[in-house]
Amino acid sequence: RASYDSALPLFRAIGSRLGEANCLWSLGDLALRESDLSGARASYDSALPLFRAIGERLGEANCLQTLALIEEDSEQSIHLFRGALEIQRDISNQLGELAALGYLARRLFQDRSFPEALKATEQSLAIACRINEVFGASIVLGTQTDILQTVNEEEAAVAAAVLRDVAEITSHAPDWQDAEQRIASLREQVGADHWEAHLAACEKVRAAAVARLTAGVPDF
Repeated sequence: RASYDSALPLFRAIGSRLGEANCLWSLGDLALRESDLSGARASYDSALPLFRAIGERLGEANCLQTLALIEEDSEQSIHLFRGALEIQRDISNQLGELAALGYLARRLFQDRSFPEALKATEQSLAIACRINEVFGASIVLGTQTDILQTVNEEEAAVAAAVLRDVAEITSHAPDWQDAEQRIASLREQVGADHWEAHLAACEKVRAAAVARLTAGVPDF
């Protein structure tokens, strides 16, 4: 904090708005790590117009997304997530788009907007598959698993959980060793000769349930 506090007036003195914005952004991240939500919000709110003024759209999107994460009002949070998503698409940042959709899905899930949340996860998962972002896919499949369990789609939830575990192992996600134990037990039950067919069946069950539950829900 002392270093950022020392750097901030220097950036301002030389007229470096990007340096100033990045400094404020970093101070916001620091406040967030210390659970100082009001301090974090103040820093992000100060950085946002600077990013906009210099046309630094990635910084703008990141500000909007983090503000959305700490926003208590659901409607405003979703509005901010949509703003971040729009920018990520405008700058062709597929990884950012994947993340924005994933965060949006989680917020919609918290609001019990289950079909919309599933739609956002499915769009996010499609991007993850397209750019081979396996870790991102594991996170999105985890959200799908939670949603499917909540709406009592037990078979689809189990299928999504299996696919999530495989993705976690492949990407060495934080809990990949736990996932490896679960998959090893399941693979022993299924049999090595039938494993790939089992995974294909899981994907078919998962995709069919999501398609049925999101019928008529527009894309984000």
